[in-house]
Amino acid sequence: MLVENLTASGYIVDNFIDRLKASSVYEKDPDKYNIVIVDLQSTSNHELREIKNMNKNVKILAITASEIDFNGIEIDGVLKKPFHVDLLVHMVRKLAKPTVTLANTYCL
Repeated sequence: MLVENLTASGYIVDNFIDRLKASSVYEKDPDKYNIVIVDLQSTSNHELREIKNMNKNVKILAITASEIDFNGIEIDGVLKKPFHVDLLVHMVRKLAKPTVTLANTYCL
């Protein structure tokens, strides 16, 4: 449902259930992505640092069901579960660079 709503809002979305597959695709072309949406229950602090190290300009939108200690990791937005999908679309729009058109905004 999240992918459908982001796509309907004009975003290009790569969606991965498998963390390793997502990491592999991101590593091949990290500059392709403007925003990475992560579930903090399945993403380590090390992985979050790696995402930022590969692309300093990428925004990280974290989704979580509980309180998380970010240990100094730069998180650009947080959505606490449960949330309405319109809020996700709003957050993505807010985090997307103003000079980036919807047609070339990629979310991982």
